[in-house]
Amino acid sequence: KELSTSIYNDASRRGEQVITLNWKQGAEKNFPSSIGLQGNGWIEPTADWVVASLKAMGFTGAQIHEASHSWGTFLAYEIGERFGEVGTIVALDPAEDSQLLGSKYDSSQVNFGKVSASSYAFSSSKFGNESLANTADISVKVVSPEGYEGFGLDAAALLALQKQYFLKAFGIEITDEALDAFNEHGFAVTAFSE
Repeated sequence: KELSTSIYNDASRRGEQVITLNWKQGAEKNFPSSIGLQGNGWIEPTADWVVASLKAMGFTGAQIHEASHSWGTFLAYEIGERFGEVGTIVALDPAEDSQLLGSKYDSSQVNFGKVSASSYAFSSSKFGNESLANTADISVKVVSPEGYEGFGLDAAALLALQKQYFLKAFGIEITDEALDAFNEHGFAVTAFSE
């Protein structure tokens, strides 16, 4: 929401029209919900619908400027491919998919620069694919500073260390690093929208 709000506010000042697409229901169709990637099977059908709708409204590819995140970057690519070329693609942390986790989309074909007059990509996490980001005309790696969430160790980990519960402290830090990966997946969106 913060990205679409930022884009809308900026475009409104210039008198431009903004169309947003919320395809959350399709993108969330994952099983098992904690690790499955089957929701990306909706990327191509959604692109077909979007392009048909935009063409029916009289839009040309040159009039389309897309900003998207994660799987949405694949949707932006597919829209560009179906139009032949779009004006701009901004790809924020293009997703890193895995066939082992049920991915149904072949992201090896994605090349943002090939289907847009200009393209920009930001990669920011382990869930993102830096190689795909590098297919944009300009790509930026967003690096989060170590300890961005505050001091180095969590209070619970420090307490465990003080009591010499080393394995517990290690487990707390492993969990914290896994949560950091989820948080960092949104850094590209935050950096772009501010």
